[in-house]
Amino acid sequence: MAQITIGRILPIFKGDWSDSTRYSKLDIVYYNGSSYVAKQTSTGQEPVLPSDYWMMVAKGLRWDTMTPSEKQEIINSVTSVLQDDIDALDERVTTAESNITSLQSSQSTLQGRVTTAEGNITSLNHGLTTLENDIDTLDGRITTAEDKIEILMESGDSIEEEIGVIFPYVLFYNNNGTWTQSVLDRYRSYVLQAENLRDKTVRIDPNTDLAQGVRVCFLKSAPVSGSALDFCTGESGEIQSTEEFTKKVPSDCTHIVFRVSDYISGKIVTFSPRLFLQLPIGDKVVELLNDRYVTDAELDLSKTILYWINAQNKYANDRYSYGTFIPAESYRGRVLRVEPSETWWGGMRFAFLASLNSTTRPSGDPDYCQTEPFLIQSTNTVIKEVPSDCSYIYVQVSNRETIDGTATGVNCSPKSVTLCEKLSDVVEKVAQSVPQNANGDFATLKAYTTSPFGLSSSLYAKDAAKRMMPANVVPFILIVGQSNADGRCTTSDAPSWLSSTNYRIEGYNMWNNSTKQFSTFSVTTNNGAGTANGSTSTSNQTYSFDAYFAHSYLAQYGGQIYALKHTIGATPIHKMPTTGMVHASWNPNIKSFPSGCRPLLKELIDKLISAREWASNNGIALLPIAILWHQGETDGDNNDYQYYKNDVANVWGYVRGCFGAQNIPILTGYINEQYKAAYSQINDTLDSLALEDDYLKVVDMSDHFTGRTGDLVHYNESAISFMGETMFSNYNTLNLGI
Repeated sequence: MAQITIGRILPIFKGDWSDSTRYSKLDIVYYNGSSYVAKQTSTGQEPVLPSDYWMMVAKGLRWDTMTPSEKQEIINSVTSVLQDDIDALDERVTTAESNITSLQSSQSTLQGRVTTAEGNITSLNHGLTTLENDIDTLDGRITTAEDKIEILMESGDSIEEEIGVIFPYVLFYNNNGTWTQSVLDRYRSYVLQAENLRDKTVRIDPNTDLAQGVRVCFLKSAPVSGSALDFCTGESGEIQSTEEFTKKVPSDCTHIVFRVSDYISGKIVTFSPRLFLQLPIGDKVVELLNDRYVTDAELDLSKTILYWINAQNKYANDRYSYGTFIPAESYRGRVLRVEPSETWWGGMRFAFLASLNSTTRPSGDPDYCQTEPFLIQSTNTVIKEVPSDCSYIYVQVSNRETIDGTATGVNCSPKSVTLCEKLSDVVEKVAQSVPQNANGDFATLKAYTTSPFGLSSSLYAKDAAKRMMPANVVPFILIVGQSNADGRCTTSDAPSWLSSTNYRIEGYNMWNNSTKQFSTFSVTTNNGAGTANGSTSTSNQTYSFDAYFAHSYLAQYGGQIYALKHTIGATPIHKMPTTGMVHASWNPNIKSFPSGCRPLLKELIDKLISAREWASNNGIALLPIAILWHQGETDGDNNDYQYYKNDVANVWGYVRGCFGAQNIPILTGYINEQYKAAYSQINDTLDSLALEDDYLKVVDMSDHFTGRTGDLVHYNESAISFMGETMFSNYNTLNLGI
């Protein structure tokens, strides 16, 4: 059974620090009354802070005798370690859903396709071994986290978080106890929804030298023009102060309103009061554990119109201000996360609309949702649930501003607008989907799984790749099949983009099974075992459709793409090999192969293991994104059409099972009916399977059945370029984004 090295996961206590001892990451030493944990390997690096090599974990002082700065230093240190643990836990939880789906799919495959059993059972055994290791690691992290949480929660200290810079929202102001709507920009108020701040302590900084200071109201209902101010219980009126002050937000408070502009001595004067939330350290820890979100999908902001919601709270039209209106009925009840622009002074502006009187020329007053009755503007990230009556989400993407006396449009599009799921909901949903017959440690682990290949299966799900991935994760493709996958085009057929680079594709790295390493794709250099074509031939200097797939991928996404090719001509699936007849086969019944014959699936697994070991030793994590498959000619020649649907589905299930994910895309194409019309039965089978598998895409080659001169079974350059580029286009339709 293959083993996966995940590195040290627990600290080792090394006693007193010595300048002659070599210390590794997570070693703990005692020095000058305090304990330190190693960040990286070092010798002779004294544990004196600040340090690139050591982090203090226990200072040799009593809490009640520490200075405030010493306390804060310990709090910051422990919080940093805790955040790392939380992030690690977050990454493992995000992997769960697809892995459970994968395991369930494998279970279904085992029941319906006996011939797939060996591959899936082997994968499952790898997975269970990994799960056992994960349980041990998780138990240790949970114990450590619980200890740290207890220390922090007992500290009694608190931290502050700024709610956001205050900007004008509405033209309302307090006119002797009545909300009045101003017809000019002289009187503006900022309205902050405050249900989530109830019973919490806030600090308000006037942030101005003007005598008026800050003017703020705590209300138990939203301000409405012409109505009286509905003050919270115990609040007698508007608070005005030139000094900063702290206050507990009333338990019935729904809105906090700040005056942010006034008309003084014939001039409009603006204020920028600041609001800070004071949280006990313990409450902050609980918030970090509970309020975590997993990105599900990013919304498209590209469809804009020349209409926006202005300061008078009306739809307006000018040539500098743009808005986008995203249909949102299907998003109701989902969590929306809006991250502000990093360059625009106002952060971002968006709103939830119950209806829209025109998608091209909206007019009049915006019809806000009942629970979100204002335009939302913030310089901080905002997370809100899409209201149940929401039909459109409005986002402003360009704002009219005057620069050096000239009107212009300034990009104010948010950095991102994404739908999310609360991490706790994801964990619960995945936990509920664990098979009822799961047993042992697997049943208790539930949401914390990794795939047998050592990669996160959640990354195979739609839109999941838009989540943040480590920098060492690189996309990886398999090219598998017969001679058309091997390739028969030569340098004389090459397009100009390939010949102009001396037949190399920089960034496309092919596994060389002879040298046991990845090398840059080159048609003219095979180095044994085929860097270029990956086949068992050591002399072929040819290429196939994968070169066009990789070229298209790199042109769109950049970076690097890794590949492993296992291809050989005249190899069937259905017919078992016999000595002196068919010497190799894709048949999954590996144990039944006669001596001296080649089980191609076993050879593929051996290559994968070697490739993964090389990648791991070089700090690279291979992320399988697609399987490029082309095969079927020999099964057609043998008149095994009737078996092909079950046979090829079994092989695909076996290969997918190697990665522990049944939704890895398979990209394939028709075999050449120009050579044999009866091949249409194989092609019809591929189309039939595509109707049953959302992650199978078939290239229709009907208009490109063109073989090489004197060789009609093998596609020419025009045909393979069409196939490879269409495979990439089909890959993009899956919206994986990687």
